[in-house]
Amino acid sequence: HSLAGSYGKNKGNTIIDRNRDIKGFILAMFKDYPHAKAKHIMRGLRTRFNKDELPAYRTLQSWISNWKAENAQLHSAITNPDKWRSKYRSASGTASGNVLYLNQIWEMDGTPADILLQDGKRYNITGCIDVYSRRLKLLVSKNSTAKAVAGCLRKAILDWGMPTTVKTDNGADYVSKHMTRVFSALDIEQSICPPFSPERKPHIERVFKTFSHDILELIGGFVGHNVAERKDIEQRKSFSFRLFEKDDIHAPELTADTLQEFCDNWCNNVYHQEVHGSLNGLSPASKARNYVGDIFHIKDERALDILLLPSADGDGHRIVSKKGISVDGSIYDHHLLGGLEGSRVQILLSDEDWGHAYVFNTHGDFICKAINPNRVSVSREEVATHRRAQQAKLLKEQKQEMRQLTKDHKTGTVATDILRAKAIDTGKVAEFPKPTKAYSNKVLDELANVKNQETDQQAVDTNKQIKQMQNSKPTNVAKLPETPRLRYIKWCALEQQFNDGIVLKEFELRWFELYSQSAEYKAQVRINTAVQN
Repeated sequence: HSLAGSYGKNKGNTIIDRNRDIKGFILAMFKDYPHAKAKHIMRGLRTRFNKDELPAYRTLQSWISNWKAENAQLHSAITNPDKWRSKYRSASGTASGNVLYLNQIWEMDGTPADILLQDGKRYNITGCIDVYSRRLKLLVSKNSTAKAVAGCLRKAILDWGMPTTVKTDNGADYVSKHMTRVFSALDIEQSICPPFSPERKPHIERVFKTFSHDILELIGGFVGHNVAERKDIEQRKSFSFRLFEKDDIHAPELTADTLQEFCDNWCNNVYHQEVHGSLNGLSPASKARNYVGDIFHIKDERALDILLLPSADGDGHRIVSKKGISVDGSIYDHHLLGGLEGSRVQILLSDEDWGHAYVFNTHGDFICKAINPNRVSVSREEVATHRRAQQAKLLKEQKQEMRQLTKDHKTGTVATDILRAKAIDTGKVAEFPKPTKAYSNKVLDELANVKNQETDQQAVDTNKQIKQMQNSKPTNVAKLPETPRLRYIKWCALEQQFNDGIVLKEFELRWFELYSQSAEYKAQVRINTAVQN
């Protein structure tokens, strides 16, 4: 009855309500094609039902409009699940109703910043929020990676203390081996939300929206929150440039470092100081300040940094050999590795100090800080920089050597040289005729007889003309109508003169050479050969 879609004086008595099949078809269209318009549904009805059974088009429009109004929640759930989840989903209490103490639950997520930086790129922002106090940490990075997540977690832990639980989604950067190891080593419970369920971590989702819609919109480089806004901004910038020809006031003005500084200032001086209705009139800063329970801090910041280091390439595990531990082709050693030969260990490497490797057993217990004497006090970036410089130097030398070789060997003319050599070889090598057997049949014989009869007289005439031209001087040659046969005869006469040592005129020589390359010449040669045979 709730899906009846009948209203007013005709409630339950429209032509659509009276025909169960028609009503069912319309509702099925709503289900399979949520955004279908009345005209689409009408076309579908006309293909499935008799014309006499159908409602008028206006009646259908009215019925659909009334049904959507009466079943707004159902229609929203069909057409826009996210909107339904936000507006209609049943919720008892609040998402933070079971959070009773500071650092009980943190939520983490990432989002692309709605702003272009000076390098023309949109950077990623990783966020971490304490649900109890609503305090927020933001970290700017080029991409969303496990390293960025670990960096944001580090900032929050050093400033706020240790969390009990951290909620994340199931993105690769959050469920990576690196982050799984970090959470486990720090005894932090990682609560992984199911895919496509942002409502499971609503606080970080909401604060990203608050951040992106605040004064960030006033900074040069802001690109809008969606495609439509970005298009409008680009059109305004283009119009302003054409009209005023001034410097673009919306040009990117921040670097990654200044955007990070902006995020820190916004969190500490704006967001943390504003009163939140969900905090009973308190600000995040005052909520945390008024907390009287226990807060657990890590005593040794360096120990935390070690735990957050990335693992060695692969899964980070190595086997201790008699020489030590091999990482990236180099050996790290320590006296405490004695007796562990053949054991499986886990290696963490520092990008800043490539000369040391932190060694843990498979249970996560720290063993030692192994050393590579050749890499001590050298950062991985320094090594990479010097390596790139050496690579560029070597390539430059090799390229110069190759360029000199091309000059010495004159390879630019090699194609012409190959063709010339082939032409010479072709002139030297005589092709011996291969033995063949003649093939004929009655039809071919008859056609040959007909052809011979047609060409006999032509052969006689041709031979006469050739002899006449050979015995006459070029100036006395009568101009005959241009036909393929006469052009060929003309060429034969010029050839005879050329062979006799007579110098041809420039236009005659040019025509003589060009005609010998034409298809017509080749055809006439074949005809003449056939006639002579």
